[in-house]
Amino acid sequence: MSSAASAALATSRGARALRLDLLCATPRPTAQLEALERAVELAFVSGGGAPELASRLATPRRPPSHFEPRSFAADVFLEELLAGLAEGSGARVSKGALDVLALPSTPEDARRRQQVFRELEQRPQLEVELRAGVVALQQLLVELCPGGVDYDPGARRADTLRAVRTVIEALSGGFESATSALGELRAYAREIAESQPYRRLLDLLDYEERAVGVELRLGVGRDGRLRQVQLLELEPNQHSAFYVSPLRRLWQRLLLLWRGAPLRATELVYRTFDEVFAGLVAPVTALLVVLADLEVYLAGQGLRGRAAQAGLETCLAELQAEPSCFEALWNPHLLVAGVRPVATDVCFEPGAYGVVLSGPNSGGKTRALQAVALAQLLGQAGFPVPARSARLRWASSLVVSMREPGSADHCEGRLGAELLRVREVFERAKPGVFVVLDELCSGTNPSEAEEIFRLVLELLELLEPQVLVSTHLLDFITRFQAEQPRGLTFFQVELDAERRPTYRVVPGVATTSLARETAARLGVTRAELTALVERARHPGASQSP
Repeated sequence: MSSAASAALATSRGARALRLDLLCATPRPTAQLEALERAVELAFVSGGGAPELASRLATPRRPPSHFEPRSFAADVFLEELLAGLAEGSGARVSKGALDVLALPSTPEDARRRQQVFRELEQRPQLEVELRAGVVALQQLLVELCPGGVDYDPGARRADTLRAVRTVIEALSGGFESATSALGELRAYAREIAESQPYRRLLDLLDYEERAVGVELRLGVGRDGRLRQVQLLELEPNQHSAFYVSPLRRLWQRLLLLWRGAPLRATELVYRTFDEVFAGLVAPVTALLVVLADLEVYLAGQGLRGRAAQAGLETCLAELQAEPSCFEALWNPHLLVAGVRPVATDVCFEPGAYGVVLSGPNSGGKTRALQAVALAQLLGQAGFPVPARSARLRWASSLVVSMREPGSADHCEGRLGAELLRVREVFERAKPGVFVVLDELCSGTNPSEAEEIFRLVLELLELLEPQVLVSTHLLDFITRFQAEQPRGLTFFQVELDAERRPTYRVVPGVATTSLARETAARLGVTRAELTALVERARHPGASQSP
């Protein structure tokens, strides 16, 4: 067969199998689909293909996206967040789920996922059926990849076929009247259920489970207790299509012997199992691939469920042309860590491209920036957003840079390190980008900081971005706001009457530092440091005789 013909065959098979894509409006390609189907078949036949199957299923179907996870994933701890959401939800922290979050593709894909999440919220029974389908598919994967367990080959094949039946029953019987992608999953499963290969599977399992009919005579006493059990007759199930008469079995065994095959009756049984499964390899493979899609939805539901338990709100983002706005926004990392987050509003004003957030250290700026970045990312991925409402302007990409301490191998000083961080932001930024910069120019002297700060905002504006930048250079930001720079909105972290952070964001520019309060909280006061000095000078003075 020519290479062109082979490619055409692979494309046609891929189109059949990948017609089912629960996350993207245009089905994503699956790498080496034919090899994946062969791995599924090999895993069923011998169990020896289980490692290859597990490896190939771990290769995700990536959606097309301009986002680059290296530009933000580590700074917002995306993998850790997904692990926290998956915990207790029945989902795995799969590479596919991580990619869906890290690689927002198109508004159409986001709306497709939102439709599923909307139905799951409006009809709780659908989530029950979703979980049942995920459990059935995960069990099928366990049967195909038993993990080195000593398993009778015939029993393993039979259990795998039963697992296939359970999957089809769960998916074809659930999601009734669903209009989202869950309805497409139901329709796909019903097509399989009505196919000839699946009917053969049911006939085989029926025969395997009822190969012989047993007639018993039971003797019961006057007191109702069973007194006697007598076996009258064993009758083979001759009505099954898989029934083979003794004479025909003998002929098949002789034929195998003549061909040089082992003379074992089990070979005939294994061959029957293998032939039945071969007719279902393509749809079974497609459903195993879709398992990752379903687990993505479970992870999203995990966020909703944990938020509801904590009395926090979530929403599905509204995609719009105006700058992004989040009402009652909260940081999901705090929730996963067991801390109840404080909700706040963060909005870009109409016509503005940037928000400057000022405030003292330990006031909550970093957590607020992290929450905004995650909300934009989750919203564009079609996930529930940790906010009461979210209106998003679609961003072409996301660049997040949180301030990090210097490393031992860093050859630059603080100024050099900050300049390299700024350069990296511009190397990754594209027109329409959403940029989040924490503590820009922190650690540099005030004159350098002011010059760099102005330069960064001036040049980023040319990319028509949305920019969220924080700083605790309070004197400079006070002067900067007084200049009324075009396209910028100024927010500050709120402090209460006793100068304690409320972890809310409000309009304005911060005017006070929490240096004394932070020092006291960390034990860096004159009295406490003096006590440490005295203890060092007179180590035995405080010890009792």
